[in-house]
Amino acid sequence: MRLAAKALEPSRLTRYVMDVAANFHSFYNACRVKGVEEPLMMARLMLVDSTRIVIKNVLDLISIHAPEKM
Repeated sequence: MRLAAKALEPSRLTRYVMDVAANFHSFYNACRVKGVEEPLMMARLMLVDSTRIVIKNVLDLISIHAPEKM
């Protein structure tokens, strides 16, 4: 994010968040979150929530408001 600010290239943020979303989409298609052993499910839920936070933070930085759910 500092590089985007220093270089005056906000498009770096949009590319970054698109990469995060694409990687999460691949993960979500490949891995079950529910219906697996408890420790694995908790780890995957942590990953899901962490991804949500990252995407929300980037969208907030570029003043885009995302819906709570889709």
